[in-house]
Amino acid sequence: MLTLVVGFDTKSAAALSKCMIMGASASSFWYNLRVPHPCREVPILDYDLALLFQPMLMLGITLGVALSVVFPYWLITVLIIINSLLRNILEVIL
Repeated sequence: MLTLVVGFDTKSAAALSKCMIMGASASSFWYNLRVPHPCREVPILDYDLALLFQPMLMLGITLGVALSVVFPYWLITVLIIINSLLRNILEVIL
């Protein structure tokens, strides 16, 4: 959307969208800190699960940044389109 509506190039739009996602995640996390679990006396956030995801998240970020520098703009655009199409197709099927 940032590329189509605002006119950013692909790499800038991808970086800015990650910042926007981070802001939304931070506000959601801040809100959910105060929300209790509906059935038990524990927080709604599962910190053990978050710690389990963290290493793969860091690996994905590292690889994404490294490949973003190496790949040309057109290849990044094609990969984003393929990723979006596959995710939508799998969402419809499953």
